[in-house]
Amino acid sequence: MNTLDMDALTNRQREVLGAIACGDDQHHHRKVLKALADLGLIVEHRVRLADGLPVEISRWEVPLDVHIQWAEWCAAQPDDVEEVDAPCCTPADATHTLPNGHSVFCRNEMTKERS
Repeated sequence: MNTLDMDALTNRQREVLGAIACGDDQHHHRKVLKALADLGLIVEHRVRLADGLPVEISRWEVPLDVHIQWAEWCAAQPDDVEEVDAPCCTPADATHTLPNGHSVFCRNEMTKERS
């Protein structure tokens, strides 16, 4: 199990980790992705494009244990803060289906009241 220490991450790493946790795993800088992968906070999967084309793309996902820790960190953020460094899920994105088929619910939506 990987342990998530949000204070050890840069602002950009927190932003990218939050984006990937909410399903936006594309268009992030390769160095940030590599740093997060080296820490075991994200996992790369190669996916072949449809129609059998000989082209593969990288897809990224947050392992379930890290996603839970990230959601708990989001929920623990002060209520008076409009935005935190890692974007938390919106109600429409609260349930995620990861590339491996697992479904993840972001507990932030249950525990953090938004005004």
